[in-house]
Amino acid sequence: MLIATAFVHLLCWLPLVFSLPLPRLASYALFLFMGLSAASFTLSWACVKEVNPHALSGIATSVANTGVFLGTGILQPLVGWTLDRAGPAQGAAAQYHAGMLIFFACVVFGFVSSLRVRETWCRYLRH
Repeated sequence: MLIATAFVHLLCWLPLVFSLPLPRLASYALFLFMGLSAASFTLSWACVKEVNPHALSGIATSVANTGVFLGTGILQPLVGWTLDRAGPAQGAAAQYHAGMLIFFACVVFGFVSSLRVRETWCRYLRH
């Protein structure tokens, strides 16, 4: 499920990265699927809990959850810096495209990372 939803989320970014014009209804559908698939990161909490000792599962889950806040704290200034660096000479579309590429790179990293998650078949691994 994690890999499938990460892949759907990756596919949802392609029209944005390639600046494909979409009809209004298609845009609504795209952002609906993007929003639904973005919530798949919550599955990582269960994965983290299952591969760590029971005594440390709370700490492991909180470390995994830190990535959400750390990503937000890093990406916002990074994209802002990219927009400022591009300058007005390139135009607003080019500036925002550079920012979108940063987000897309993170989505690609997330998808590739989902391929490396260890399947436990809903069983805790013994440590």
